[in-house]
Amino acid sequence: MFLSADAARLALVQHIMFYLMPASEQDILRELVFERLDVPGRDITEHELI
Repeated sequence: MFLSADAARLALVQHIMFYLMPASEQDILRELVFERLDVPGRDITEHELI
């Protein structure tokens, strides 16, 4: 799947913003992602990542 230029820029900004937030908030977001991936037969869709 290819992203449009705008979607690619948005993804880059979101990635940068993640690393600029405090480590404690990064940990909370990581836990949320891992909890959602732990559900059997579940994966994260593009809309959930954005």
